[in-house]
Amino acid sequence: MPACAQADPPAPAPAATTPDAAIAPVPAPPPPALSPELEATLLDQVQQPAAHLRAAIDALEKDVDAAKDSDTGLSLQRVEIEALLSGADLFLESLQPRYQAINAQIQRLGPLPGSDAPAESKPILAERLRLNALSAEIDGAVKSTGLVQYRARELLSRVQEYRASIFTTQLLRRTGSPLSPTTWQDVASELPKASSDLHWIAWRWWRSAKENWAALIGVVAGAFLLYFVLALVRGRILSGRLPPTGDIDLTYFERAATAGWVAPLFALPASAAAVAITVGLDSMGLTFLGTDRLAVTALPAVLVFIAVAALARAILQPSRARWRLVNLADAPASSLTRAVTLIGAVYAIDFVLKEIIRVLALPLPVSVVAAFLASVLLAALLLKIVRTRFEPLYSAPAGDAETGLPDTPPQHPAQISWLSPLLLKLPLLAVAGFILATSLLGYVALGRFVAGLVIVTSSVIVLVILLHLAIRALAGDGSPAAKALGGVVHDRLGLDANQGRSISHATVLILNALLALLALPLVLLTWGFTLADTLSWLKALIFGFEIGQVRISLAQIAIALVLFIALLTVTRLLQRWLSSTVLMPPRVDQGIANSIHTAVGYAGFALAVLAALAYGGLDITNFAIVAGALSVGIGFGLQSIVNNFVSGLILLVERPVKVGDLVSVNGHSGRVRNIAVRSTEIETFDKASLIVPNSELITSTVTNWTHRNALARVHIKAGASYKSDPEFVYAVLQKVASECPLILQKPVPDVSFDNFGANGFEFSLSAVVADVGKGGGAQTDLRMRIVKAFRAAGIEMPHPQHDVHLRDLDMVRDLLARVAQERAKTAEKTVDSADLPKARAAAKP
Repeated sequence: MPACAQADPPAPAPAATTPDAAIAPVPAPPPPALSPELEATLLDQVQQPAAHLRAAIDALEKDVDAAKDSDTGLSLQRVEIEALLSGADLFLESLQPRYQAINAQIQRLGPLPGSDAPAESKPILAERLRLNALSAEIDGAVKSTGLVQYRARELLSRVQEYRASIFTTQLLRRTGSPLSPTTWQDVASELPKASSDLHWIAWRWWRSAKENWAALIGVVAGAFLLYFVLALVRGRILSGRLPPTGDIDLTYFERAATAGWVAPLFALPASAAAVAITVGLDSMGLTFLGTDRLAVTALPAVLVFIAVAALARAILQPSRARWRLVNLADAPASSLTRAVTLIGAVYAIDFVLKEIIRVLALPLPVSVVAAFLASVLLAALLLKIVRTRFEPLYSAPAGDAETGLPDTPPQHPAQISWLSPLLLKLPLLAVAGFILATSLLGYVALGRFVAGLVIVTSSVIVLVILLHLAIRALAGDGSPAAKALGGVVHDRLGLDANQGRSISHATVLILNALLALLALPLVLLTWGFTLADTLSWLKALIFGFEIGQVRISLAQIAIALVLFIALLTVTRLLQRWLSSTVLMPPRVDQGIANSIHTAVGYAGFALAVLAALAYGGLDITNFAIVAGALSVGIGFGLQSIVNNFVSGLILLVERPVKVGDLVSVNGHSGRVRNIAVRSTEIETFDKASLIVPNSELITSTVTNWTHRNALARVHIKAGASYKSDPEFVYAVLQKVASECPLILQKPVPDVSFDNFGANGFEFSLSAVVADVGKGGGAQTDLRMRIVKAFRAAGIEMPHPQHDVHLRDLDMVRDLLARVAQERAKTAEKTVDSADLPKARAAAKP
């Protein structure tokens, strides 16, 4: 609250009565009271909601302490606490703009006048007091609500601790051994009562169903009709898309991607029929008493069974070997399919039986026996999978099994160990042994939990992997012949290959993120978390959670990424449209077109980044603060990069060097091909790419042969002997220049008599060509014409002449004679006297 709210208003001037009265202090009048309307507004919009939140958190704390031994009660309390947190957030959001508006009005009133300043008028003073009271009330409500949120989060942590303790206690609680005869006697004694209760529930349900028998028959018939129609459509699709035989070799990725969409297709008919029957019975009012709980339990169990069976069929493909995802023969593939399907059936039946036991309120021994039987059956089926020999369909090496069908015959089954592959069968064997051991020792809850965890979690993971592989097929990663999303984008939108691949990869990334968000609740449910907890965490993950003072929302981040990709795509499309219409070379210079194209790309990218950051919840002003803090580091560490970047912007705006210009820099010549952010690419005449930093093109001397136009002057040197007539040579060169079609006649070619050379007269021919790139061809043509013209006119072209003078030849002859004598003496010493004449003859020069 501003300090002016607590200052007393200035006292009015005293009345001029007596001297004593004139100097006596006059007390300040009390501040005006708030109007009834203002008090009602504060009560309704600020005080009452804050009071309700405080009362609600007090009640929830008492309820949590009362329900700390009940997991169901704690789950309900968690939902109420989260609802309280959501209401507190909405209340704070509603107060924020009002609080800012009131503070803005207080600032408009300015500070209280000082003691020497004139007093404020009563209306202004009353308005100031009213606004200060409102600001104080709202500030108090904000602080009170923040305290409520803190208490609610602490209460959520306490609820989670209570539930974790209950879960651990129930999971590790040891019951009576299922092998004890007493346990089975207790179960046998309870069976008549359970049968009677089930009979009564079934009789009540059937009596209600007979009243709507026509609608019931319609629901059942409709569900069966839906199943058969979808099964017929599924058969048509599978027979057309997945023929059992064929000559096409399929890669592993193609088979995996196929399994990704075949698995949901296998599950669709039965799932649709089960949902139709459940919805139909509920709409008819046939889910009452205990049947409503059974229906709510039976539908997920049936869907889990259908999903497990569909995944097994899609991966193992018992009747379509060439589409099988794993290298297994037909016999083990069929055996594994049956075993996995039975595992799903046992899990679903156990799930329903557990709810029936709760509905009938049967004693603990019945639940123990049911869990023990289900665990033993699941362990036996896992052992069956372990005992199945994984005979390969094709005996190819490990590296070739994914690409085609080898010609070698299948391996003999005796060569395959029943534990192969160890990475799969050893964990299954350990899980089966753990389930049996815990069940036999009396920890039936732990055994049932591990069994369900293995089944459902494995199914979810396999399904997610298959869907991920199917999503990857959009990018064309599996087969070169696959029509990727990038190719579709290239054909429909006209983008180049790189842009199409970028869009396809971004789309695949978004779809994988959505798949992860869908898979996370399923995995959490399989690990024993309730649906309310899972949805609560998923909601917090998607719509925002706080880490310290930072709030992170995956939904905002995802939308920000989509916004960035969309704006970037629009920028690329705009660039492509400009390049193909407005910036075509006949209309606009190539350098100007490149500058506009690059500037549009930079502007679009910057706009996409700013829009994505702003929508993602990041305050752009914070980046300005960070940029100011890092400016010193950037100035020293990234000085050259910033220099080149700014130089690139100068090149695009000032355009001393443009794309297509012929330039010479640092002793290298070539044409400018691209001006990027950091450097410029120059293609030399040797077809090599010269990468020059932009700062060198700005700070150093650059020769631009085509800066203003493409005109260039060529110079040809020519010589004539001293016997020639210089005026005649001059006329011949002028005639040659006038007849050459590769040079311009305006300006007129220039012929000059340069010098008296060492070998003859020296002349120069200068002319202008229209295109600097054709200067070499023009020089060659001029030289050839000069040679022909000189020869036709009889003009001799001088060549270098040199006089060679040899001195002191007598001294050289004496030196050679002296060397010959020395050789003769050496030969006489090394040969016999009989060979002396030959040696002397050989020593003669």
